[in-house]
Amino acid sequence: MSASSMQWSSALARSTGRSHPATHAATPGRSREGAGRKPTGHITRTIRLLPEQYELLRSLGGSEFLRVLLDRIHESKIAIPVDTLKFTEVEQDRFIDGRTDAGGSTDDAETENPWFAPWEWSPEIIVRGTPPEEWGADFYRQCKPEIDAVLAADDGE
Repeated sequence: MSASSMQWSSALARSTGRSHPATHAATPGRSREGAGRKPTGHITRTIRLLPEQYELLRSLGGSEFLRVLLDRIHESKIAIPVDTLKFTEVEQDRFIDGRTDAGGSTDDAETENPWFAPWEWSPEIIVRGTPPEEWGADFYRQCKPEIDAVLAADDGE
């Protein structure tokens, strides 16, 4: 700050009792009331992307695209890849609960590749929904035709 600025600031403080120009008088040390971006309800988070991924995200609409995509995933309108190897025991139980609530069973528990436990034979599944219960129900719906065909062939033998 220059000497003349400091003198002016000191003179302002003595004459008005304030140390800031009139635009900041209502809230000393802070922005003017009502100034800046209005709250949107969104939170700011950082994600790490490669330059090519960043450009793709930007070309698709940036954070608005991500918000719409996440909403559609939450509404079960878009299927997502899920890493079954990262399921905790609690998530596995919730997955099985969703599967059995949708009509599936755990009768094949002793087989090499039990239908109700894809983490035993598939590192990734493509399912709709967000909680493990929805994943289990959706995975059962996807596998049901194949399960029915296998069961029918077993009954025919």
